[in-house]
Amino acid sequence: MKSNAIVIAGYYGFGNAGDELILKSMIDQYRSQDPQCLLTVLSNDPVQTRHHFTVDAVSRWQPWAWLGPLLRARRFILGGGGLLQESSGPWNHAYYLFLLFVAKLLGCRTEARAIGVDPIDYPFNCWWTRFILDSAVDTISVRDADSQRALESTGIRHPILRSADPVFQLSVTPSESVNPRIGFAVAPWNQRTGWDHDLAFLADRLIDHLGVSIDFLVFFPMQDEELARAVAVHATHSVGVRTWQQPEEILTWMGEYQLIVGMRYHALVMAALAGKAFIGWGFQKKVRTLCQEFSQPIWTLERGWESDSVFRQVADAWRHREVLPHRYSAKLPQYKSAMPAAVDVAYIHPAIKV
Repeated sequence: MKSNAIVIAGYYGFGNAGDELILKSMIDQYRSQDPQCLLTVLSNDPVQTRHHFTVDAVSRWQPWAWLGPLLRARRFILGGGGLLQESSGPWNHAYYLFLLFVAKLLGCRTEARAIGVDPIDYPFNCWWTRFILDSAVDTISVRDADSQRALESTGIRHPILRSADPVFQLSVTPSESVNPRIGFAVAPWNQRTGWDHDLAFLADRLIDHLGVSIDFLVFFPMQDEELARAVAVHATHSVGVRTWQQPEEILTWMGEYQLIVGMRYHALVMAALAGKAFIGWGFQKKVRTLCQEFSQPIWTLERGWESDSVFRQVADAWRHREVLPHRYSAKLPQYKSAMPAAVDVAYIHPAIKV
């Protein structure tokens, strides 16, 4: 007989603060439902995950390590975060679907929870997605309309719910700081030579014209820290670089800034939780979608880099930093209270209406 245990899989143990905070949110919620529930996480770094979150953890790369936890578990949760994407290679997409297949084969009730899905182009991935989600998943929820459309384009017949990203369930620590500060959460742009110099020039210009302090907030140290430190070296003015030891530290940072400029999706989510103005940058649809839903400025890098236009956008957002949050304040409670439909009737919560 299955025990009251849950196995959770996602992009965990890689040092990305956004994904680690997704995991924290889900662990907090499942423990609030059942403090005695046994939680096991498939992690890239099971030792770190086990130590930090006080859960059982096994290697995501060792299928034989999954068997015991899945045989004991009643539920298997895939999510949240942008898991079904082909940009990191076609096998990444197939891997997460294979986990759902194995979990169902071993008798778990399965849930894809608040996942992000990029357009699916590979024919095998389209077929595999449709087959697994129609036959091996009990509940599917996605975090935005683009993800819903991507799944529907494969022809799946399973109902798809819309639910807020789990990080919206966390609380950001308020701050009494009145110092004028802008936080940047940027990522490498490999196609642009001199990206670090572009950012340093922008930072100097903003400091000169707006009289603000600027910090670069490192969400994914393995990818972002080198860039942030290079910007600090190239900038004429003093520019801060903030790195975290525990991902929860970022929840205390956001209240200290009046404006967040971010290429990292969860930097924008936490800016919204803190009631701050924010600007989204980048190529990612999830960033664009969040900015559109919250009526905040966006600079898509498909446009290239126009230093004067970017400066004017940030300066304009700074001038309207008190007004911009009012554009989303009425809908924020819906995101903070919405939960994905769970597999047990007793735990079902309303999803966001679309």
